[in-house]
Amino acid sequence: MRSRTCNALCRAPAQIIRSLSTLQVFVLGSVFIIALYHLSIFLLRKEDRSSLYLAAGCVMLIARLLAEGFYAGFGDALRFPYALARRADYMTFIWSPVIFGRLNHSLLPHDVDKRILKAFGLVGIASTLFVIATPVEVFASSVFFDPVIALEMGCSLWAVAKAAVKKREDSLLLLASSLVLALSIVHDIFYNADLLGEITASVQLYAYGFLIYLCLYSLVLAKRFSKSFSEARQLSIELTDTLARLNASIKARIDAELSFLRMQIKPHFLYNTLSMISSLITREPEKAKELLLDLSDYLRESYRFDSQDGLIELAEELRLVELYLKLVRARYKDRFDVIFDVDDSIKLRVPMLTIQPLVENAVGHGVFDMTKGGIVEIAVKKRQDCV
Repeated sequence: MRSRTCNALCRAPAQIIRSLSTLQVFVLGSVFIIALYHLSIFLLRKEDRSSLYLAAGCVMLIARLLAEGFYAGFGDALRFPYALARRADYMTFIWSPVIFGRLNHSLLPHDVDKRILKAFGLVGIASTLFVIATPVEVFASSVFFDPVIALEMGCSLWAVAKAAVKKREDSLLLLASSLVLALSIVHDIFYNADLLGEITASVQLYAYGFLIYLCLYSLVLAKRFSKSFSEARQLSIELTDTLARLNASIKARIDAELSFLRMQIKPHFLYNTLSMISSLITREPEKAKELLLDLSDYLRESYRFDSQDGLIELAEELRLVELYLKLVRARYKDRFDVIFDVDDSIKLRVPMLTIQPLVENAVGHGVFDMTKGGIVEIAVKKRQDCV
């Protein structure tokens, strides 16, 4: 006897599948794929539990279909497996409204009352304990389950209907899918009670209504994921444009400040330098010619606009400072000395006219305040990871 039971259990998976109709096998395969898909989405986006609830609903339907296949293939010949299958079947019936109540809450959080969901959960736990603790004949003959399940489905349907009245996003599609599932469950309740007679099909419609429900809810989730992706893409584009405008604005401000700085430097410096050169033309024409060439080089270098980013090589900036100091020293008759201590191995680009204002302040507020002049030293050295 035990050997026959073991052999029957080994053949059970194939026998269960053979016992299902072609349409039921199609539903089983479809729901299995939907479950894997939404479980994968949940693992990628764990903050959104709607996919998890939908995958759990798929598992409920798969378990119910397998239980039906077991009944059709073995009946109650295998006592212990039959009892397990019956309990699993009732578990799916008990927990499906709970799971889909949670799913509705994740999609319509403002319309589904959390207190009702907690009540669903408590009823599910109590019903589960009853099914586990009592023999199959007892819980299978109980009239407790059908009205409770009908009440839970009615509450969920009412919440979705309220959302549809308020014109919530996708609420009409959710209402249509909930109506299909509710009607299939009501049909099965009357069918099991032999109250339908010949008015309707002589099969249970729960699995097919469930499949339509899952497909429509999957469509809603797909629409929301697509919308989220489109919004994220649009935000990315807007952020990129904002950063580009900000970068352009910063560059324009820097250019404006540099232009203002040049305007501040040039007028009095040019006036004083030209006055000095004009005074030397008759007395020291060669000196005046040399200084005039230096001034020409200085102006040409300081008004360079070929740099797109406003940066020039450090050597070019130092050359500009050198020309500036040469002109100033000529004007003040070498009242101060200049020392350049520059590491020639340093190669970098700096904003134009960043060093000259520092040198001009050193000359105007440092050297000229000293009775006997002084020394202006420009040093460029490497200090660890900076210059």
